[in-house]
Amino acid sequence: MFRYFPTFRNVGRVFRNNITKPGRTLLFLLFFTSIGLVYLETPLIFLFTAIISILAIAAVISFVFRPNLECRIVFPEVVQAGERVKADVYLRNVRRRSAFEVFFDPVVIESEVELNRKGNDVNIDQIAAGKTVRHSIEYTYLKRGVYGAPGLTMGSTFPFNLFRFRQRFRSQERTVVTPAFKPIQHFELPQSRFSDEFEDEKTMQMAHAAGASEYVGNREYQVGMPVRRWDYSSWARTGKPTVREFREYQRGSAVLFVDGFFGQATDENRDRFEAILSLTTALSSELAQQMIDICTVVIADRIHSISHSIGKDQVARVGELLAEATMKTNTEIGSIINDEFIQTATLQGSMAILVMNGQDANRKELEFRFGREASMAIGIVVDDQPSSEVSKNVVTIKEIRDGKVRVS
Repeated sequence: MFRYFPTFRNVGRVFRNNITKPGRTLLFLLFFTSIGLVYLETPLIFLFTAIISILAIAAVISFVFRPNLECRIVFPEVVQAGERVKADVYLRNVRRRSAFEVFFDPVVIESEVELNRKGNDVNIDQIAAGKTVRHSIEYTYLKRGVYGAPGLTMGSTFPFNLFRFRQRFRSQERTVVTPAFKPIQHFELPQSRFSDEFEDEKTMQMAHAAGASEYVGNREYQVGMPVRRWDYSSWARTGKPTVREFREYQRGSAVLFVDGFFGQATDENRDRFEAILSLTTALSSELAQQMIDICTVVIADRIHSISHSIGKDQVARVGELLAEATMKTNTEIGSIINDEFIQTATLQGSMAILVMNGQDANRKELEFRFGREASMAIGIVVDDQPSSEVSKNVVTIKEIRDGKVRVS
């Protein structure tokens, strides 16, 4: 409400944003020479008139030649914390005349975003009428979370470098910043055996759309049997109607449980929770590569049901949940060991993957109940004493023994 009220602070902000240093110097001289109007000093009056004429003419011409730009920023939807992000900025001149001496500068509101200043101060000599130019900016998200894209301040000081006309652009899209993680090696689940038949995710989608399946044999036709394909050669040879049987390729589906139960909100527990989230993010990426759907994500005592998705879309959906995850400090893990909770959590998944904060009697019982409801349960246990060689928020698989994945 008071942003545009003519206070000294607002007037000062307008001068800083819209008038360059040479322009402010002329304004200072204009104020100094105004003394000649009081004492009727001819040289000062002449200088005052000349300066105010220069400022007036420069303001009109600068206003006429001010740029009018349309902006679009293309940036990754999902990134890791600490990863350098490169975004492409497209500027289109919508005026019928060229825009000269255009500049743009990213504007960051969130304190968790760090700009690479050396590569972000961009000056463009000219953008022709109706043309589009592309430039890049680089920045880094320091912490996990869901953030908006950096905004832009665009403008020009053409032609006299006395006045600066600005435009502001703010994208409405968001970026999901997942915990930092390292790829998991040598971790393959039984349901991923069908993924070897497909070279990549696009081939998998095409196969499902075309009804791809595996031939398993022939059998004699019985009344009421659904027929996918007749085997006319066998029918002619045996004299009996014969059909070919096929088995549809199926993707595995998983329930991902993230242990967020901690006794106290200490720095050590926060680091362990971040390590668990990092491992879970790596698991979601690995499951996507192995063609396994994550249908449900359980974070502490909250069940998040997500629609079946594949590839990058799955990583984005799971990453958004993990980016906003919080610890449970006043609740024990035993509070969710009940049939209603576990049945709801495993309603859609054929297997359960549990990322545990250590192991005790309650966590073993939870793993047993998940395995009883789903066809299989895999417990992944974070070591009580992580290796000092592993940096904060980054975890790697160390070894697999007896179905337990030890993490250091």
